[in-house]
Amino acid sequence: MPGAPTDGSGYLHEAVLYDSDEEFLGVVVPFLQEGAAIGEPCLVALGASTTGLVRAAMGSTGRITFHDDRYDRPASVIRSNRALFTAHLTDGASQIRVASEVPHPGVSCPSPIPARAGWACGSPTSSAATSPSTPPTTGSPSASSWGHPSPEGADMLPTMRDRPAPPQHEGLLAASARHRQTAMSTWARATLDRSEKLITLCAPVDADITSRAGSGLTVLTPDDLHTTAPPAELLQRALPDGDHGLGILIWADAVITATSRETHEEIETTLASLCRDHAASVLCVYDRNGKRDGAGIEHLDLAVARHPDRLQGQCLALRRAAHTLYVDGEIDMSNLDVFATALRALTDTPSPTVCIDLNAVTFLAAAAARTLIRDTAQYRDRGADVEIHATPHITRILQLLDIHRLPQLHLSCRGVRANTR
Repeated sequence: MPGAPTDGSGYLHEAVLYDSDEEFLGVVVPFLQEGAAIGEPCLVALGASTTGLVRAAMGSTGRITFHDDRYDRPASVIRSNRALFTAHLTDGASQIRVASEVPHPGVSCPSPIPARAGWACGSPTSSAATSPSTPPTTGSPSASSWGHPSPEGADMLPTMRDRPAPPQHEGLLAASARHRQTAMSTWARATLDRSEKLITLCAPVDADITSRAGSGLTVLTPDDLHTTAPPAELLQRALPDGDHGLGILIWADAVITATSRETHEEIETTLASLCRDHAASVLCVYDRNGKRDGAGIEHLDLAVARHPDRLQGQCLALRRAAHTLYVDGEIDMSNLDVFATALRALTDTPSPTVCIDLNAVTFLAAAAARTLIRDTAQYRDRGADVEIHATPHITRILQLLDIHRLPQLHLSCRGVRANTR
């Protein structure tokens, strides 16, 4: 039966498999009752159904705090948990009890409070994680907020209103329809703020943007892509005369739906050339809102390969220069495929060495470490070297997983090579 560490300190993490409500309550209720009886703060983070069972069985819940099953992202949950535990410890608690729920694999969503060793950062904590041994049919923990971007729109696309934008060919993986529209509008307004011309290709913008742009706006619709002129030629025709700045906004999903992947690849090639030869900035938006046919999922390889200047995803940004991949933000299950695709693109080269710069990474899931190993393996098997540069925190995580001991994989922190012994 779960209980606090016998010496009153340290971290005890136990798990229970149960087959019925009665068996579930037979473990969780005594665990919480014991903690409440001796004055320990007790935290409950369960799904709606199991929370209801605990409330009904406990009766008095004076020292028990119930957290709903809303889930954000691992990094933000860990930060909020640290703050929560710190507050209890500051108030004089010597031990904290947590009862959380690990969803069945069939549910395909994360636990409200992740049960992972070390997440309490050494705080005296006792945790009981429960999991049904058969898939729940009702009341399973939900993660309605999982997959929604934070931040969105303007926060994800910094604007430079007082000076020309550097010629860049950037991509955005939009996590929702709202995210896509907010980002498009923000980017278009920033272009107009710089007094630049604006071209939209299958990218709807707000009416106020259309009105404000006036003759400085060229709109290419899906119907325009079916004219006798190829799309690349349409873009060339739309270029303004002289050295006037230009912003080009494209919705990749609409282009691919109206034409084909091959046509969009041709357009991406043309856009890269325009950015090299003109004062042009490009934003290509790929949908990644959970639909399998979203371009940010089905054609993720294209989004990654064609936007080395910057590809912004959900709490993750990628940039590729020469043979170095720069990663910024959080890497977890929501964007693991983006990271994996970027690694495969980076290592698809005859260069004898590539570099993965993780110095701007603030959270690295264990699955991301496995991805580092798996998606560089074929490249390393050829005798090529992979250099990983990371912060002390991320370096320590990778060392714990023995990544630095793998052949042809070199881990460095602040210029110092990690010990491989």
